[in-house]
Amino acid sequence: MKKIVAILLLLLTTFSLVFAQGQMESQTLIKERTFIDDLGREVTLPSIITKTAPSGSMASAFLVSFDPSIFVGVTTKPTETEKEFFGSDFASLPVLGTFYGKKANLNKEALIVASPEVVVDIGEIKGSKDAMINDLDKLQNDIGIPVIFIESYLENISTTYTRLGEALGNTKRGNELSKFASDALLYAKEINEKSKDSRKNFYYATGSDGLNAIPRGNFHAEVIEAIGGNNVVDSTISSGNNQINLEELYKLPVDHIFLLDESAYNIVINNTEWSYLPAVKNNNVYKVPYVLFPLIDGPPAVNRIIGIYYTASKLYPEFATEDYISKAKEFYSLFYNHELTADEIKELSR
Repeated sequence: MKKIVAILLLLLTTFSLVFAQGQMESQTLIKERTFIDDLGREVTLPSIITKTAPSGSMASAFLVSFDPSIFVGVTTKPTETEKEFFGSDFASLPVLGTFYGKKANLNKEALIVASPEVVVDIGEIKGSKDAMINDLDKLQNDIGIPVIFIESYLENISTTYTRLGEALGNTKRGNELSKFASDALLYAKEINEKSKDSRKNFYYATGSDGLNAIPRGNFHAEVIEAIGGNNVVDSTISSGNNQINLEELYKLPVDHIFLLDESAYNIVINNTEWSYLPAVKNNNVYKVPYVLFPLIDGPPAVNRIIGIYYTASKLYPEFATEDYISKAKEFYSLFYNHELTADEIKELSR
């Protein structure tokens, strides 16, 4: 009898060890997974991401709309508006800098100390695909932290969110934001189709003097062109730094003007030299609303989703079937968990 009991105990112990090992292996398998980013790079990630860092302003704009609580650092010091939207904890995060751009200043040491589970880069391919693969592989090796890239343009912005959901291990949130973005893109196509026989001309400028023109085909003006707007500035007119002069503008059918900067807006509507343009004569000059981010650009990211409804309401009100302010309320609630204030609605209604 004692022998039988001993055998049973031995079998039970062996079974427990095998079961425990299986559980550990299962947990290990669940803990890590391979994510193939939009450069084709295979990157090992935790199953669910709880700590992340953006590589720049584009990635930051998308990530903060996805979930600000997963940030371990920010690219630049948060604005007062960002503090209001995302709270004091977000505002006190360390500044890590940016990896790409003219003002690239990524602090690798600070990034390592912040210890994100993944660094996310979102946007267009910088330079060639091979060059960018080398850049991100080198950064990943330097910091010992996974780095991924998700390609994003206006036309695939809904896919950006599904991919982000896959990368962060939260497909439910990704699909939820993707649906709103997809509906906005369909709306843009609808307005574009309706306006094909009555295209309206526009001029869009950044900068403080109103003469930093965004030429046709440039992704900074994608939103207005997506709904069927005709950009009057050809890339051959605007110089390398996008500067144009009023004499050149006088020759163009400038029927509508969108301006990113408040100073530029004040110049255009008050300076007599601008008053000769049809857009100024007919009060078709618009200061792009700025609630958290401008609705067209700066950065050209998630803010452009609601920018579709905004530009449609200004350029093609006769075809705009959606109430822009109602969509704005829905957008800010869904993407930022933020209910618009009366002042913010006033800004969006400019």
